[in-house]
Amino acid sequence: MSARAPTRLTSSPTFTLGKSFDTHGPIGPWLTTDDEIADPHALRMRLTVDGEERQNWTTDDMIYNIWEQIAELTTVMTLMPGDILATGTPAGIGAPTGRWLRPGDVVRAEIAVTGRDPQTREMPDALESQCANMFRAVREIVAAAGATTGDIAKMTVWLRDYRDREALNREWTARFPDPDDRPARQAVAATFDGNALVQCDFVAVLGFQEIRR
Repeated sequence: MSARAPTRLTSSPTFTLGKSFDTHGPIGPWLTTDDEIADPHALRMRLTVDGEERQNWTTDDMIYNIWEQIAELTTVMTLMPGDILATGTPAGIGAPTGRWLRPGDVVRAEIAVTGRDPQTREMPDALESQCANMFRAVREIVAAAGATTGDIAKMTVWLRDYRDREALNREWTARFPDPDDRPARQAVAATFDGNALVQCDFVAVLGFQEIRR
C-alpha cells in the first residue's frame, strides 16, 4: 500500500517514503514458510477491491525471480529468517488510471493453492492427481488455522481446460459428500505455465474472523 502524495511532494525517486507509514504494510496474521511451497514461481495472485477484480497474475512473470533477488540483496545486507522482501506487484494498480483507494474500501488479496505433490515437489501429469493434491492441501491449510473443510464458504477453481471437470467433480463430492452442506464453487478458465492444470483459492470463516489463502 502506498501513499502517493508524500512521494510527489518530495520528488522522491523511490516509493520508500510513501510505503513507510505505520499502517501501510499489513502482513499476517499467518505466514507461509518456504518448505510449504514447492515452487514460489508457480503461484496465482488475485486482488479485488470491493469485490471487483483488479489484479490476476502469476509469480512466474517477475522480471527477476526470487532467487536472483535474494542473491542481489545479500551482497549489501544480511537477510535473517523471517525477513520479508516486497517483490513488487502485477498490473492493475491504481496510479496509472487514477483509481485510488478510498476510506472504507475492502481490499482482498489471495494466492492460489496448486496441485503439486508435497512429497516429491513435482507437478503430476494427470489432472486427477493434481486435484487430489490440491484438495489435500486445502484440508491441511484450514486444519492449521484450527478449522475444517466444513468452514469453507466459497472456493474458486482455476482450470486449464475449463470443460474437463470430471476429476474435479470426483474430488469435490468426496470432500463434500453432503450436497446441502457444500461451499459455493466457481470454476474459471486459466492459463498456466509448465504442467499445472488446476489451482484454487478459497474463503473460510472461523467464528467472526475471515481468513483467506
